[in-house]
Amino acid sequence: MKYNCELIRDLLLLCQDNVASTASQTAVNEHLLECAECRSFKKNMKIVNLQQNTSKMKDAETISHTKVAKRIRKRKPLIIVCLALVTILVTYFSYSYATGKRFDAYNCSQNSRWVDEESILLGDVDMAPFHIYLYENEEKYRTIATKYSFPFWELGSSSWANKTDDLVKLVGWYSVRDDGQGITVVPIECFDENVEYIEMGANDSRLRKEIKGGEVIIFSWAKSLRWNDLDGIAYSKEGEPLYKLGYDVKNATIKTDELRWLPVLK
Repeated sequence: MKYNCELIRDLLLLCQDNVASTASQTAVNEHLLECAECRSFKKNMKIVNLQQNTSKMKDAETISHTKVAKRIRKRKPLIIVCLALVTILVTYFSYSYATGKRFDAYNCSQNSRWVDEESILLGDVDMAPFHIYLYENEEKYRTIATKYSFPFWELGSSSWANKTDDLVKLVGWYSVRDDGQGITVVPIECFDENVEYIEMGANDSRLRKEIKGGEVIIFSWAKSLRWNDLDGIAYSKEGEPLYKLGYDVKNATIKTDELRWLPVLK
């Protein structure tokens, strides 16, 4: 043979690491064609290298798993806290939803026991933190109050007004003072063509609204007012009083649902 086996085997190591010259690689290939022992040596080299690489991979995988396990152990308290918070939040939101609280005021008002599929929404008033909804039911007009309390809207109190055949009538009524915050809402529907406008409220907060037949006109104040503070009067185009808000009862006991627009006697 042209080359010594020991020399070729040394060159095999260089070839394996891809650092042998082209001439050395050619010499190794020519020798391997002639020498069975060197071919066997090369084969054994591949097996040993494969075993070494496999062992290194297993060691690296073991080290990686160990690092992951250590990170999990370090973060375990944080994971437990996060899971506890998630559980608390899910319980809180589920309970709030079950008790009628909602993320928007309208859906909250729909959860009132006075609102059903037959209820008709006549209008609404947004006066933060309140949002008032006016509904017409089969027998009465219902005024439903909702109030924002982060992060939900929740139902407040409600009131009603009786249905009448009056040409000028209340289609709701709401006045409340809650945690230092007050609100008064008085919705009116007018079918008397002679009524041009309505004035209502105390001197420093008296409002005037033009009347359009059949439309719901809403008076609102960011304070609680008693009915006798409203001093509601409906006027003709000429400024003549036609109706006045009050009670048509003679006994000492009066009820809110008896409040009506009474014709002014001439």
